[in-house]
Amino acid sequence: MLVAKKLLSMVALTSISLMALGTLNASADTSALVNVKREANGYTTYTYVAAAKPKVTNLKVSYSDKTQAIKLRGNCHGVSKLTLTYNGKKLANVTVKNGKFNVSKKFKGYGTFRLLKGKTNLKTITSSQYASQPVMQTYAKATKTGTKVGFKNTKNATIYIKKSGKTVKSYQAKGTKTAVTLSKSLTKGAAAKHFTVVEKVANRKISKGVKIQYINTTNSTYIYL
Repeated sequence: MLVAKKLLSMVALTSISLMALGTLNASADTSALVNVKREANGYTTYTYVAAAKPKVTNLKVSYSDKTQAIKLRGNCHGVSKLTLTYNGKKLANVTVKNGKFNVSKKFKGYGTFRLLKGKTNLKTITSSQYASQPVMQTYAKATKTGTKVGFKNTKNATIYIKKSGKTVKSYQAKGTKTAVTLSKSLTKGAAAKHFTVVEKVANRKISKGVKIQYINTTNSTYIYL
């Protein structure tokens, strides 16, 4: 609460009022004047309240395969513009209208996004929010027909097995643990070193590729944790 003494002369009163207004302008980003009351004892009482800090809420994050863009939608009151950064570099200005924003921006990689007000970070978006998660290999077991490889993955994700970047097998995961057999013909020769596995969840970017480790000798098993 700011109290300014009321002086007898009009000139002095005008001066003290201007001083009070100067104080209001200087603190406009952090507080707001809500009431002015002239007291019977000759004092004028100025009541301030702290302005609410901007906060991003109800954030929805998705990814478009067609445009290769992240899509962000949410609420932020008390501001008219935000800045979207990617890996520390400015990517776009985000307009906030009636407390709502909606932005879509193309990007490459699996970096970190931030929504800023000035230099203040209001929200951090990591790859775990817009991308499918990397598959984890759990075992590789030699069989009569090839090598059986087990994975931990996301339920209902589509799993892709790639050889030198080209998809050679794909299937939908009904659970969080799946397995696939790589035939001896697929794993034969130097090209056998170039197998990777990725997964794709709806409305999310395809995961980073994980190199498959396997064996093709009989009666042996490798376990990967």
